[in-house]
This record gives sequence, C-alpha cells and structure tokens, in this order.
Amino acid sequence: MTRYHIRSSNYLVCFLDGRLSFGPPVSYYAFRYDLEGKIRDREKKRERMRVREKRKGKDAKIEMLRLNL
Repeated sequence: MTRYHIRSSNYLVCFLDGRLSFGPPVSYYAFRYDLEGKIRDREKKRERMRVREKRKGKDAKIEMLRLNL
C-alpha cells in the first residue's frame, strides 16, 4: 500500500514518493473513510488477539506469529 498524507483543506493527496494528486470532495471522503476503516479494523484485530492471548497463553502467541500482526 502506498503511504500518504492527506491535506483536507483542498483535498490534496501527497504521496510520499513525491507525487501529488487532486481530487473532488467525494473521492477524498471515500478515500479518508477507507483509510480510517482499515486502521480501525487492524486495531480491533490486535485487541482481539490480546484478549485471546490472555485466555490461551502460549498457543495464542504462536497464532499471532502465524498471522504476522
């Protein structure tokens, strides 16, 4: 996935490799929503794994390594 910074004032998307891209508000909001959704999902998955780790101990640590979290 390309890493990027988003400047909301003018919907400028600044890619870290130097490319700049302008988009209308609709695409910006969809873009932002998708990014935040992915981050939230990842945090939820980590939290679930922490709970599982407390429950199962060593087995859960092996599972975490397998899932590459």
